[in-house]
Amino acid sequence: MKSLKNKLTRAYAVGFFVSLAVCFAVIYGVQRHFLLGTVNKKLDYFVKEFQYEYLTCEAFTPRHGFVAASAIPNACKNAVSRKFPGFEILFSVHNPDQRLEIVGKHDGAVLRAVFTADGAAIETVIAVPAENRVAHMNSEFNEESYGEGKNRYFFLLLSPANELLARSPFNDDFTPKFLQYNLRQIQLARPAPRPTRHITIGAPGYIRNNGVRMRVLRHTLHDGSALLLGANLHELDRNLKRLLIVFGAGLAGMLAVSLGIGSLIAGNVSAAINRITSAAREIGGSGDYSKRVDCDGEGLEIEHLADAFNDMTGRTESLVGELKTISENIAHDLRTPLTRMRGKAEVSLYSGGESELAGIVAEECGDMLEMINTMLEITRAEYRFDTARMTRTDLRRLVARSLELFSTIAEDKNISLKNEFQDENATSEIPLLCHESNIQRMIANLLDNALKFTPPGGAVTVSLSRADGHITLAVSDTGCGISATDQPHVFERFFRSGASRTLPGNGLGLSLVRAIVLAHNGDIRLESSPGKGATFIIRFPM
Repeated sequence: MKSLKNKLTRAYAVGFFVSLAVCFAVIYGVQRHFLLGTVNKKLDYFVKEFQYEYLTCEAFTPRHGFVAASAIPNACKNAVSRKFPGFEILFSVHNPDQRLEIVGKHDGAVLRAVFTADGAAIETVIAVPAENRVAHMNSEFNEESYGEGKNRYFFLLLSPANELLARSPFNDDFTPKFLQYNLRQIQLARPAPRPTRHITIGAPGYIRNNGVRMRVLRHTLHDGSALLLGANLHELDRNLKRLLIVFGAGLAGMLAVSLGIGSLIAGNVSAAINRITSAAREIGGSGDYSKRVDCDGEGLEIEHLADAFNDMTGRTESLVGELKTISENIAHDLRTPLTRMRGKAEVSLYSGGESELAGIVAEECGDMLEMINTMLEITRAEYRFDTARMTRTDLRRLVARSLELFSTIAEDKNISLKNEFQDENATSEIPLLCHESNIQRMIANLLDNALKFTPPGGAVTVSLSRADGHITLAVSDTGCGISATDQPHVFERFFRSGASRTLPGNGLGLSLVRAIVLAHNGDIRLESSPGKGATFIIRFPM
């Protein structure tokens, strides 16, 4: 269960499941809000309708239009106030004839003022008798209830003392619930809540009866009576429950699908990793570093992993091959002095020259030790073991000192040793952050190499300059030069070109030079033509 495939499969399935669950929750919430909002709109409309009918004892038709108090023209308000001082506006509508009606209280009576068509004056004023209201509301409740269906909507008119005055037809066991709800609202005496988007009047709430949930809206009328309206939410809750069941089934199905898809994706990823693991084990078992891992489009990260593995394997193969070459070269180069020592020893044994044999053995051992020490220095330089000991040193001074040391050798060979310090001030310092002894060894190897291959009468030139943020050191000779086929190999360990095979040396000098240059973040290149000499050019960053 701890495998990458299982972890990826679970992670994908959990992520997919959570995403779907969130989406379904949002859809469910939006649907619930929409359905409940529809019920709220319906109850709000009934409250306005019944309020008008309670005040006027006339039927409210679809052709009536509600008019907000703020939308009543000031001229109409002023006309009512002049004719009925202290008039309190309770309700206003446009009747089917599109005339403005304002219903209100004046001196304890309810009046309905009907304006002319142009709204400039009051046309008629009708007094509404209070004794007809309960009977009229009972009739309206019955009519609306039959139109909506039994036990779907509940309409009640209650007195200020919580007495039932009128109600629509519904099961009697609902009545106590409504009376209890109204009594709680009276006892709480809470102010009407801030109008919502759908419910502009009344205080909404919920009641339950035998497991049936109802949305309830209470509105207090002008005389203290209360309109109590309820909407049966059984159908709404059943639809929402069905939606939850569908969502639950969908989530279960999508979880199974997500597990399958996650397993497939994780399988592809783990298959690529398994190929790399198998290749690594095969290489470890067989030692064949030529094996590479192919990519089959599993993804950019897998491709990068495979490329990194192939690069590492390629470098390892190159290092192993180089190690093999070095081992062969060491065996070859050690065989010659050992053979000579053996031959001299055998001759010495027959001739009795033990002292001469000791001298020869010491000389040959010294050559082998020098070769081994040089190899160690190359390794240290390549891996930059001594970078902590670097100091800022005057490169001009190091070059001048080396030229002075090799001047005697040059004179003995009748070779001209020249310097060309191409700088505005030939005496100024050229500072370089370096390991001083290694740089001296590098310069000495280049000069020794140049003098070795330059015939008498020739010249060796050392130039030093700085420009564009770099220091350039060049060592040129007028010797035999290096062939184009040998130039790519001159910096390899133990490589010796055709011209150098008859001269002393072990083929490690230029390898050490290159290792020192690279350890100082520099670069080295060779320019040479057979018969015209060679030039080694080194560039260091300042």
